[in-house]
Amino acid sequence: MTPLLRGDLTGLRFPDDLPQLREEAMLALREGAPLSNLFRALAAEHPMALGDLVVGPKALEGAIAVREALGELDALEGAVPAGGLYQRLAKLGEASQCEVLEAAVTRHPRASWLIRLSESIETTPGKAHLAATASQPWFGGICRAHGQAGHHEALHQVASTGRLEPVIGLLAAGFREESLDAGAAALHAQPNAPLAAHISALLGPQTDTWLSGLVSRLRSRESAMALAQSTTLFTKTSNLLAAVLPSLR
Repeated sequence: MTPLLRGDLTGLRFPDDLPQLREEAMLALREGAPLSNLFRALAAEHPMALGDLVVGPKALEGAIAVREALGELDALEGAVPAGGLYQRLAKLGEASQCEVLEAAVTRHPRASWLIRLSESIETTPGKAHLAATASQPWFGGICRAHGQAGHHEALHQVASTGRLEPVIGLLAAGFREESLDAGAAALHAQPNAPLAAHISALLGPQTDTWLSGLVSRLRSRESAMALAQSTTLFTKTSNLLAAVLPSLR
């Protein structure tokens, strides 16, 4: 292993010696030599040079280099804006994209640029972000952001666990039909979830209209009965529930 790969940066001057640094790092990747010592030394002494090496115009490519870079995120985020950093790392290593997204969500769970990053990586955009933030008190805001982005499938999956925030996120973004599907899924998982109260807080006088659209989507007698108990003040919904309850099992 060369002194440089051991982390010895003696005699190097940046940016003049960046080409030499890049050439040796590329050779190490081809030979399967670790880059961790080099990256650690650069992070401590020359973070801007590390940023150029791992996300610059001539950055090292491949999952191995990206995974090594993920070990020095404190230094990299000090040298490169976080949103651009993670987008670039995701493009440089396809096999490590999920690890890049996980790191981004962990370190910046409320960042708006996670929406775009999710779309560039996940087959179901928003899934990782929603899962990672589900226990946070500001989870409703995350659901609204993904609702505005049209991430229906990820939100529906969360609603299917009984959570109501995805329903509100979809409805607030203007996706009425999708919000109704998510609402029915939420009630199927948690029949006693206070869905009517949440919808009323958002829609006000239009609540009865939305709830009545939910009735035909209910999949169990239990969820219909629970909804009936919480919608006695909504005439249209109450009448529809009374009509469909006998046919539900």
